[in-house]
Amino acid sequence: KNPKNKKEIIKATKVSGIDNESVQQFLGQMYQDVNIYDNNVVVFNKSFVSPISNYCFAFYKFYLTDSAYIGNKWCYNIEFMPKRDEDLVFTGNFWVNDTSYAIKKIDATLPKNANINFISSMEVRHEYDEIAKEVWLLKKEVMVVDFNLNLTKSDKGFYGRKTSMYKNIVVNQPKDDAFFAGPENVIVQAKINEFGEDFWMENRHELISTQQQKIYNMVDSLEKNARFNTYVDLINFLITGYKIKGNFELGPMFNFVSWNPIEGPRLRLGGRTSNDFSTKVLLEAYGAYGFKDQRFKFNVGGYGFISKKPRVILGAYYKEDIDQLGLTGALFSRDNIFTSLFSRNPQDKLAFLKEGKIYIEREWFSGFSNTIQFTRKELTPRGSLKFENFLPSTGEQNKVNSLTVSEINLKTRFAYREKFLSGEFERISLGTRYPIITLDLSAGIKGFLNSDFQYQKLKANLSDNLPLGPLGDFQFQFEVGKVFGSLPFPFETIHVGNETFFRNSTAFNTMRDFEFISDQYTSATAEYHMGGFIFNKVPLLRKLKWREVAGLKGVYGGLSKSNQALLTIPDISYSLNKKPYAETYVGVENIFKVLRIDAIWRLAYLDHKNISKFTILFDLSLNF
Repeated sequence: KNPKNKKEIIKATKVSGIDNESVQQFLGQMYQDVNIYDNNVVVFNKSFVSPISNYCFAFYKFYLTDSAYIGNKWCYNIEFMPKRDEDLVFTGNFWVNDTSYAIKKIDATLPKNANINFISSMEVRHEYDEIAKEVWLLKKEVMVVDFNLNLTKSDKGFYGRKTSMYKNIVVNQPKDDAFFAGPENVIVQAKINEFGEDFWMENRHELISTQQQKIYNMVDSLEKNARFNTYVDLINFLITGYKIKGNFELGPMFNFVSWNPIEGPRLRLGGRTSNDFSTKVLLEAYGAYGFKDQRFKFNVGGYGFISKKPRVILGAYYKEDIDQLGLTGALFSRDNIFTSLFSRNPQDKLAFLKEGKIYIEREWFSGFSNTIQFTRKELTPRGSLKFENFLPSTGEQNKVNSLTVSEINLKTRFAYREKFLSGEFERISLGTRYPIITLDLSAGIKGFLNSDFQYQKLKANLSDNLPLGPLGDFQFQFEVGKVFGSLPFPFETIHVGNETFFRNSTAFNTMRDFEFISDQYTSATAEYHMGGFIFNKVPLLRKLKWREVAGLKGVYGGLSKSNQALLTIPDISYSLNKKPYAETYVGVENIFKVLRIDAIWRLAYLDHKNISKFTILFDLSLNF
């Protein structure tokens, strides 16, 4: 309690249909902790106002309806209902003890018109006991959620049911500090799946019901159902772009066909090994051909686990392909069909890249990892991109055929108590309540493997998501970067612009590609998601369940004259030496539950040619 800390140890688990350890962790209590005493109860990443929060009277109406003994406790029954059905609140009743004012029992359901997606209804019941004088703790919790993942309420869905029971509670016998030491607060012991039915008969708090046993049988039968497996394959294809066929996965499908002014029509065929081939080693490759430049391109490599717990990965790749500089963090890859279809300007500022890299990644504990990577790159300009430098002796521009760097990089990422949903190879971060910090340190080694430059790079990033309860949430990101030593513009920071009709959350959406280049910079992004706080109060809009969003992005940097002298920056490119670049936007999200539309205004460098001072962009996302 002082300091507040928690630790959960999962000793045994019985799961039907899923043998993934990371999924099993979510069946424990800490990953689904609903505490009615918190001002805001977070469920499915949404903040619901508790009926006993400090500001409950702004969101609820209360009615005293009954009084009675529950056990040996005299309690009053109070019904609560929302003042506005569209708010993220509950409706229901609770029994409160007359002397301690503690909650004895509470039943809460989600209002029908609440602004939350893919959930038709949700019911929560908590029962509490006084286990010591004025010490009330949760005895039993039942949560039932009716999921409806399709877009109309008539579509079929499924129920999620969770029941938690507690016994053998001990209070006022503190554990040693060593018990809580370490960053892991959920410990999954070894061989948790190897307990027989005798163990569960002895340790279950209640006997398993006939209905629960039928659910086990149903889940086992689903794995053999052809229609169900077809749905699983379709969802996997839409998310990953890969089609699984035995030991091989063909894809990604969205990269099979594309085109650009340099290659003309481009065909690409590739794939990777599946989990049936190995759950420790993943091999992947692709080959591509451009009908205009008549040149074959390829990428080959893979990675494997030295250890899965702790997570230690060794990987290596080599590729020769057309690349666009400064595309890091872009919404789609350069050869994605959506990039070809929805680009506002021709993709003609390209380079031919020969790149080999080898890396090892070690996760010390959940959320804290290091990656050491060695990379060799050789760039040759293509299309309208030129590598030239000025020769004072002749007064002319000298053509540079190619540039080569050999670089070693150390990346550190720290996201305290970050939670993941993991597959055999890939995993999805479910975030953390704490800030996320990343630190990148790089060094170029001149002369090694014909490297042309000696330099050091530093980049640091801080991001966080601050929940504001009924007011929505606030997200921000702050980043600084600097190059020490001599380095030409292709290896500097080319700030990510956007020349498509899709909004890119990691880019400056009114900035052109290649418009700004820096060897030192500071950037910041702030975005406020109101969650329908205003729209929910407008009669004609509340039924649509639209949600408001607003934000501001900016970057300030510079490009030294010495680095500009190494290679002449393109005519379309600028430095940020004069003033910062900024843009602001307002938008509406959750349109048809999947669409977001932003109106974006550019605030600086309005005199540049071929820019968008104002644009409207959209993107697709799924959120509760």
